[in-house]
Amino acid sequence: MDTLTSETVNFLNKYLSPTFRQHVEEAFYEKINTNASLAEVIKDPLFLSHPLNHVSLFSDHGVVHVRDVTQRLLILLDQLNGIHFAKRNAARLEFMKGYGAMLAYVHDIGMLEVKSLDDDMHSQTAAQMIYNDFFDKQISLLWEENSGNVAWRITRLAYKKALVQPPKHILQEMLALCGAHAKEVIPIDVFNHPAALRRTLQEMIGYSLRYQWLQLQLEQAENQMRAAQHLDPKQREKYVVRKQQAEEALSEKEVSKDLNDFLKIYYQDFWQESFQWLITENEEARELVDDVLDTLRTLRVANASRQRGAKLRATGEHQIFLDHQSGNAIYAINAGQKLFLLESKNTLLAGEVNLSGTEFTQAGDLRISFYCGHFADNEATDRAVFNAAAAINEVQEDMIGNFLRPPAGSENGSGDYLKKWKTTYILLENSDDNPDFSSRVKAQLILLNPQLKEAIRIVPSLQNAAEQERERYLNANDLKWNLKIENEMLEKIANSGHKVINTRTEEAFRDVKSAAIPAGEILMQAGTLASFVYVPLGEGLIGYPLGGYTPFHAIPYVPLGNVGVIRGDTRNATVVAEKVVEILMIPREVYLKYWHNTYSEVEFISLMKEIQLVSGVVVIPAAQGSKEY
Repeated sequence: MDTLTSETVNFLNKYLSPTFRQHVEEAFYEKINTNASLAEVIKDPLFLSHPLNHVSLFSDHGVVHVRDVTQRLLILLDQLNGIHFAKRNAARLEFMKGYGAMLAYVHDIGMLEVKSLDDDMHSQTAAQMIYNDFFDKQISLLWEENSGNVAWRITRLAYKKALVQPPKHILQEMLALCGAHAKEVIPIDVFNHPAALRRTLQEMIGYSLRYQWLQLQLEQAENQMRAAQHLDPKQREKYVVRKQQAEEALSEKEVSKDLNDFLKIYYQDFWQESFQWLITENEEARELVDDVLDTLRTLRVANASRQRGAKLRATGEHQIFLDHQSGNAIYAINAGQKLFLLESKNTLLAGEVNLSGTEFTQAGDLRISFYCGHFADNEATDRAVFNAAAAINEVQEDMIGNFLRPPAGSENGSGDYLKKWKTTYILLENSDDNPDFSSRVKAQLILLNPQLKEAIRIVPSLQNAAEQERERYLNANDLKWNLKIENEMLEKIANSGHKVINTRTEEAFRDVKSAAIPAGEILMQAGTLASFVYVPLGEGLIGYPLGGYTPFHAIPYVPLGNVGVIRGDTRNATVVAEKVVEILMIPREVYLKYWHNTYSEVEFISLMKEIQLVSGVVVIPAAQGSKEY
């Protein structure tokens, strides 16, 4: 089993009781992994009849997954504060982190009871599991330790009569909100209205899982019948039979709509008492509700942005990866001394394994990158394009859709935040091995969801950028220059000797960012692939070329690193900042498309004739003129 690094331990322990974390991992997530191991599932007839439908081949829901989601949640709460939800002060944000860590650690405990896709009720199961002896003890532990300052805040509000329920019961119900961690179970239009959310949670906890499952089967059959009005009569007849079977099962005596017996321990009048705090009209208690719901929104996002690509594994710990030949997904099933490659044609899974990154930018936009755009033939490419579009549509519903709220002034819609007023863009990175892939995915995504048409942008690839340079670019500042400043910058770069004739500012500065490089930081490392061209806006950079050549000081406004970009190769020098230096970052494909210009022999001779020597220094006049930019 994967172990926690000391850095991660310290990070999680700041917000979550180490004892609680260990107890929950041992009682649930370790067992989820063990039960999904090949040694166990090989005994399961469900696995042998339909392995691709079995829980062991679901995307990981075990120990590594819960740790990953918890860390992502804590980071996202900082990153999205004031961007995708109303700005919180330090105290409220710390509460959200404390509560969020608890919630993340219980969100998938219900997977312990799941065998296959057909019986997946893990959200509802998790919510009901919070009402048992095990979690009674864990809640007492969290309460005594005041983890994340959550107990103190609830107690304080109860003392002030802002909350009427017993404080510990409120914490219990806050944890039971783990049942709302998936949009498939509680859609955003229900989530956005506390009264509707309260009723849905009461039914989720109040009714037996068997009754809820049959209700879902009935609803699905009815929806399928409506959608199949114009399909083959034989196919529609199947849905009619499914509907009748669900209705007959619901009418059986053992399928009761009575409240679950365990609720009698916690409530005298379940419908009246439970989740009262969700619909409070007290202003201070309302802040608590807003913090709880925005934490839950962020959990839904953290769950959707889980580990992908090379880190993606199934619950049974099998690797899942993309087949460049077919465009489908492949499981590597390790069976002791044997390794079996199992192909899956599942659309969403195949699309998901081609997503190397799904992350929010500093501005709150959703940036998505791909592993591969080039496939063996046209059929595989077409399949990969459709699969990627379907997966992105699903991801954006989770990562953007969960932050959609009613209009300002209506219920739960009064908070102010950046993306309340600005479009959240979906930024699709180009694929290095197929320049047309992202454009085709964009077109397919618009066909699947026309409402996204104005929100999708193609952005330069960072696929092979050195990790430090990639992170620097993603955290850099967008340029907010007017035309005058852009032309002035082009003139300064022209005066450095770079040919900028016919360079258009609206193209040249698209996706170009600025960043400050601290003293002592490496700007670019020799031997790494050249993915950016840098333009220093001042002095302070020193370069150390390969081959033992003399170190050099970078000259302001002279593009740096463009040789490697033009060669399509690795850096031939390491460049370090001797002091803080402001730089422009031009992505490789932007530079090659809009900046890369060379002089002809005639142009070069003309420039050489105009060279002036001032104190032995070569000076090239600004002969190009700003009017030509």
